[in-house]
Amino acid sequence: MTRDKARAYFKTKGLAYSDIEYADLFFLELLLNEQFNRQLQENYLVYGLSKPIYWIHVNYGGYNARYDERDRITCAFLTGEGSYFDAREVISFNADGFIGFCGEASDENTEPVLTAFVKWCDFLERKKNLQEGAG
Repeated sequence: MTRDKARAYFKTKGLAYSDIEYADLFFLELLLNEQFNRQLQENYLVYGLSKPIYWIHVNYGGYNARYDERDRITCAFLTGEGSYFDAREVISFNADGFIGFCGEASDENTEPVLTAFVKWCDFLERKKNLQEGAG
């Protein structure tokens, strides 16, 4: 999975920022932290403590988000902490509609982010379909 393919996946699922509420960002945070933990375990098994840990966890703090009148995001910025930094971009939902992924990370360190994002898109699609079916 690449950053461009992840952006396309979001669109292919028929998703928009207007489908994203605060609780959905929190669920994305949980999925990201799960993937960061998985990557940490895999790296530890292969490299022991000789390789620095890139992602430790998503920084919680309201996601620096702005919401519309329906409490859907208009933009949001998730940052993460690593072993040698306090806050780097994990995922940014920019006001112009561009979704950014790990601007400073290598493809290897972006992999857990994209994996979590795809799972999250699947969740949002199911949620949206259920809401539309109930409406």
